[in-house]
Amino acid sequence: MFKKLTIIFFVFISNFSFLYADIITVDNKFPSVGQYKTLQKAHDAAKSGDSIYVYPSKEPYGDLVISKKLTITGSIMLETSTVKTISLTGNSAGSIIDSLNVKNIHIHSENNTIRNNSNIGSIYVNAENTIRNNSNIEFININADNVLIKQNIISRITIAEGHEGNEILQNKIVNSYCGIHIQKFNTVIIKNNIIQPTKYQEVIRIDSACNISLLNNVFNSNNGSFYLSPETHAFFVNNIIYTGRISSLGEYHYNLFYSTDDYPTSNNNIKGNPNFTNEYHLGEDSPAVGAGQNGTDMGIYGGDTPYVEWDNSNSILPRITHIKAEPVVAEGTQGLEINIKANAGRE
Repeated sequence: MFKKLTIIFFVFISNFSFLYADIITVDNKFPSVGQYKTLQKAHDAAKSGDSIYVYPSKEPYGDLVISKKLTITGSIMLETSTVKTISLTGNSAGSIIDSLNVKNIHIHSENNTIRNNSNIGSIYVNAENTIRNNSNIEFININADNVLIKQNIISRITIAEGHEGNEILQNKIVNSYCGIHIQKFNTVIIKNNIIQPTKYQEVIRIDSACNISLLNNVFNSNNGSFYLSPETHAFFVNNIIYTGRISSLGEYHYNLFYSTDDYPTSNNNIKGNPNFTNEYHLGEDSPAVGAGQNGTDMGIYGGDTPYVEWDNSNSILPRITHIKAEPVVAEGTQGLEINIKANAGRE
């Protein structure tokens, strides 16, 4: 058994050695196999540019304040690594938080990447950052310019007033009372998302003095409503509005409406059944095929940023997904036959 565990650890660490020069390990179990038992002490011992691997554990690692550029990576093949709260402050710009369970994340520095994490209670973004490929985020609050929210599963998003350059791209926004709330004086692009709140209230709320482009989304909200302030500009292009009560205040071009007869009939909008197959793909006979602006498809797979189907196993980093060694224990020169499967990292 000892030989098997040693080989797995070697293969795992080797997987990261190609990517990062210095790796510090932390393990809060007893006995500990990490260099440190607490995540904060591992951080304090690291230098800017280092990586910290957080061993999986049934016990949370507590809170972490990051004040230098680091890559913090959790478990990617066995149990999970859970951190209560992560705060990125000071000189932490350019850090990466990857493959952790995190209760809360507070971001006060720029150009960090939060990716491949799960079961996040809230993310507060106060500077330009990228949030991508995370699952089960309860809430994202954006109070900054030029934030990219890409390929996440989210319950709700709020953008505080007075920002520009924010983009919400290729996400699933589900299980909420209000999927997206954009406060006043914002410029936002919302593209190729599944927006499917299930609490039957507001699908999206856009306050006054905003300039919002909503392109190639699917809205499916039962009886949810679209709230648009009279003083705002919201441009709906190439969307499929499957269910939901739309607002007469938006500008609608090249959209397909399914469940409502109260829709704008001008500007190449159409009424019909999109004939969805799985995951909102269009059937061959769908009236939305090629019916969008410039001949693109309406819905999430049209336009210049088609929706990408993903889950946390489809990581940006390479991942070992399976290791099998037979026999489990070997003596002398017998050797071990090891079968390893892995997913290549992707952009």
